[in-house]
Amino acid sequence: MNENLKQVKKFNSIKKSCFQRLVSLGFDENKLESHYLNSAIVESEEGKLRDFIWSKYHELLHENAQDLQKQSQIHWSMAVFSYDYENGKNTLQQKDLSHKARLLNYEILSLQQNSLNYRIVIIPGKCSICQSEKDKNYTIEEMRSNPVIPHKNCDCSGFGCICMYGLTTLRDENGDLIWNEDSFDYTNKSRKIKTNDKLAREGAGAIISFLNLFKKKR
Repeated sequence: MNENLKQVKKFNSIKKSCFQRLVSLGFDENKLESHYLNSAIVESEEGKLRDFIWSKYHELLHENAQDLQKQSQIHWSMAVFSYDYENGKNTLQQKDLSHKARLLNYEILSLQQNSLNYRIVIIPGKCSICQSEKDKNYTIEEMRSNPVIPHKNCDCSGFGCICMYGLTTLRDENGDLIWNEDSFDYTNKSRKIKTNDKLAREGAGAIISFLNLFKKKR
C-alpha cells in the first residue's frame, strides 16, 4: 500500500471513530456531516480533521453547559481523543475536568437531597495504586479541595488511571442510613434504599458501559 493510501485509510478511520463518539454524546449526525462537508477538509489533511473534531467537542460542551454529568462524559471522551490522536498532550487535563464536573454534579445533588449524609467513593482501576482506594470514602468537600484522581503515579498501562468517582451514603454499624435530622423528610423514611454494595455495582456497571464506548485495540 503506497503512502497516500495509508494516509487516506488513517484519515477515514479517525473520522469514523471520532464521529461515532460525538454522535454517542449527543451531536446530531446530520448536522455533523453537514459541518464536515462545509469545512472542505480533504483526506490528506489529518491535522485539520483533528482540529475540526476538537472544535465539535467544544460545541458539545457549550450545548450542555447546564448538564454536568454530560460535561463529565464529554471531557472524558476528549481525554481519550487526546490519548489516541494527539500523543496525550491534553489527556490529564481533560481527565481532571471530567472529574471536577462529576464532583460538582454530586455536590449539587447532595444539596438538593440533603436529608442524607453523602460520601464520595472511588471505583478503582486495576493497578495496586488504584486498588488502594477501594472501600474508602471521602466528603465531597475533601475531594473538591484535594482530589485523589486521576492518580498521577498510576501503574495502569496505556491510557493510565481510569478510576471514577461514585456517590454513596453513610450508614451505621447495622447498615441503616444515617439521616440528617435537621432536614429529615419523614414522608420518605420507609422508602426502600439500595445498599452500598448495590450502588457500587451499579456505578461500576454504568462506568464500564461508558468506557466501552471508547474501547479500542491497542
